[in-house]
Amino acid sequence: MAIFKMGRNKMIDIEKAEKAFREYIKAYNPEDEKIKIKIGHIKRVEEQSKWIATSLGLDEENILLAKLIGLLHDIGRFEQVRRFHTFLDKISVNHAEEGNRVLFEQGFIREFVTDPQYDDIIRKAIGNHNKLQIEDGLKERELLHAKIIRDADKSDIFPTILATGLQGNIAFSDRDTSKETITSVVFEKFMRQEPISYGEIQTNIDHMVIWVTYIYDINFGVTLQKIKEGNYVSRILHMTDYEDENTKEKIRQIENKANRDIEEMIKKDE
Repeated sequence: MAIFKMGRNKMIDIEKAEKAFREYIKAYNPEDEKIKIKIGHIKRVEEQSKWIATSLGLDEENILLAKLIGLLHDIGRFEQVRRFHTFLDKISVNHAEEGNRVLFEQGFIREFVTDPQYDDIIRKAIGNHNKLQIEDGLKERELLHAKIIRDADKSDIFPTILATGLQGNIAFSDRDTSKETITSVVFEKFMRQEPISYGEIQTNIDHMVIWVTYIYDINFGVTLQKIKEGNYVSRILHMTDYEDENTKEKIRQIENKANRDIEEMIKKDE
C-alpha cells in the first residue's frame, strides 16, 4: 500500500468543517430519534476514519481528509429522513447519491472545505461507501479513501444496529421475525462468499445475513479485529429467535463460518 506523504501545508480545517456540520443539521428536527441516531453514527465514523488512517501510517493531511470524509459520508441521510422518514434506500433514495447532490450540486461542499483539490476524492469516497463493491477505475488515493470510509462505516453499523434494535432496522417491520425463514439463494450465496444484493432479500432473516456479509468487504485487519472483539457477528444473528429448525441450523452454519473467516482474514493481514 502506498503511504502518501503530500509535503504541503494542510488545506483542511477540520474544526471549521465540524462547525459547518453543526450549522447544517440545525435545519433538522433534533428530537427526531432517527436524526439523533445518525448524528451519533457520523461522529463515531469520523473518529473511526481518523483511527484507521492513523493506523495505516498516513500523513496528517490524509488523516484529516479521512476524518472529513467520515464527517460528510452520510450527510444525505438528513434529507432522506426528512422526506421519507426511513433509512432504507430501496424505498426512498440512495443516501450516498443524495449526499453528493447536497454537497456538489447544491454547493454545500465549500462550507466544509475551501480547497477544491479534494472534491473528486470526497465525491468518489461518498459515492462508493454504500455500493455493493467499489467501482473500477479509481485513482490510487481515491481508492484508499473509499476503502477507509467503507471500513469505518461498517465497523459502526454493527453496534448501531444492536443499539437501535431489530425493529428499527429490518426491511419488513410488520412481520414476526422469529417465524420467518432464510431464503435459499441468500444462504447459498453466503456460504460461497458471493455478493448478495438487497434486491434478493425476501425476509428479515435475509436482511440480517446481509449485515453479516459486510465482513467480507472489510479492507484492513485493524477493522476486522474490532469486529471480532465486539463479537458482532454472533450478536447480530441472535437478535431474534428462530422457530424454523432448518433456518436455525443454517444460521448456526453462517455464524460458525463468519467467525472462522474473520480469524483467517486477520491472520492473513498480519
